[in-house]
Amino acid sequence: MVLHALLTSWLPPALASEAEVVRRHRFLPVPVIKVEPGAGFTTGVRGRYVYREPEDRLNRINLDVVSRVSVRRVQQHDIRLRMRDLWHRDEVVDVNFRFDDDPVFTYVGIANEDRLDNAAIVDETFEAHRFSISPDVNVQFVLARKARPAEMGPTAFLRGFVGWTWSLDRFTAEPGTQFAQDQPQPTGTTKRGTWYGGVAWDSRDNDWHPTRGGFHDVSVAAGGPWALGDTYWSRFNASFRHYAPLGSKRLVLAQQVLAEFQGGNVPLIPLGEFSGLVFRDGVGGVDIGRGFFRRRFIGRRKAAGSTELRIQAGRFNLGPFTFEPGIKPFIDAAWVQDTPAPLPSGLHLSGGAGIYVVWDDFEVIRADLAVSPEGMVFLLAADHAF
Repeated sequence: MVLHALLTSWLPPALASEAEVVRRHRFLPVPVIKVEPGAGFTTGVRGRYVYREPEDRLNRINLDVVSRVSVRRVQQHDIRLRMRDLWHRDEVVDVNFRFDDDPVFTYVGIANEDRLDNAAIVDETFEAHRFSISPDVNVQFVLARKARPAEMGPTAFLRGFVGWTWSLDRFTAEPGTQFAQDQPQPTGTTKRGTWYGGVAWDSRDNDWHPTRGGFHDVSVAAGGPWALGDTYWSRFNASFRHYAPLGSKRLVLAQQVLAEFQGGNVPLIPLGEFSGLVFRDGVGGVDIGRGFFRRRFIGRRKAAGSTELRIQAGRFNLGPFTFEPGIKPFIDAAWVQDTPAPLPSGLHLSGGAGIYVVWDDFEVIRADLAVSPEGMVFLLAADHAF
């Protein structure tokens, strides 16, 4: 960094060494400005701490503390901690905690294929009040590894993983809403707990803005009293993400394919999720099915695919920070059903374009403008969609 070079150019050798130690620790407080249909304009703050050896492309410790509040009184607070190779076995430990208080939680029905304009969904008919707290922890251990030339990025790993996730959900809904009509218990508290496990292959050159390699995982999960949950249910997830430079790291084709199948007495929230090692809302929202209202299509059987062409404009310094702006066209396709039916039904297409900036090699801020048959959506969020 420019500031680091200026400092170490005149510091005595002993102090310069201390400055080099400081460089391993990065802390970036970032104002959060987020725009998403339903929640509305959201502001807050995100503090990200990273410990990374100077020669590494992967973070040893990554801690995110995020607090957001929207103009529609939606609160989301997250603590996410990832620790890598602390015991020198190339292991990864993820610990997460999330708090949600959402008085305008969107519910338009399960696998509702009716044509609904995005503007019409912002209506009390499709609202409920959701309160959730959700801890999650998993441990990833090495099964095999593949060393590669330095220009190809760090060592690729095949890992097994096991984890536990639990949530306390409380819903309230006014009479006459879609939620009150559909749900057998429109008001009440439920607990959902699952044990999950699987395998993952990670060959990305970094985990904040990959330019080559892939991140794939396959997992199964079972919920019930043994995981401190109220109901018996299960899920299977397969997620594949691939990143390929097209002649240059400044031109990257990013693609993902996801599939999830759930069975049993599935709680409401997982019906609108893709799981695995990376949980995402969908279909509809900031990551999957952009162009549709958040959690627009939910059900037990889901599949989705996304393609982005990420075009880097360059790299420049501003004080002690570096910035890499870029643009990207993208397209999303998704399929959602709740009961077995012919595969062609329930296909939902959306697409658009966006801009993004990679900040100091460990934070991405993006703005997407997406369109679908149900309208246009502007999204502002942190991190790539995948």
